[in-house]
Amino acid sequence: MTYAQIMDDVTRAFEVVGVAVLVVGFSVGAARVLLGAARDAPGGSYLAGLIVVIRTFLSFSLEIEIDGVVPWRRGGRGALDRSAQAGGLAPE
Repeated sequence: MTYAQIMDDVTRAFEVVGVAVLVVGFSVGAARVLLGAARDAPGGSYLAGLIVVIRTFLSFSLEIEIDGVVPWRRGGRGALDRSAQAGGLAPE
């Protein structure tokens, strides 16, 4: 394996761990909100939750705006760009 392949694998591992943390965190948070709503808990924590949802949406939208592609499509495009550069071709 080359250094670039190893770093691609390391990057992918960090991305998988990051996605897992986000999914678990979202699931736990959603469960707590739903359980709190079922128990008629005070609504103060719902505002903090709403802020997180809004910030997540804005962050995701900004990332798409900057990169011009949704995150799950970015990996394939980067590989095409690297192969084009290696062959001396300019990416589209």
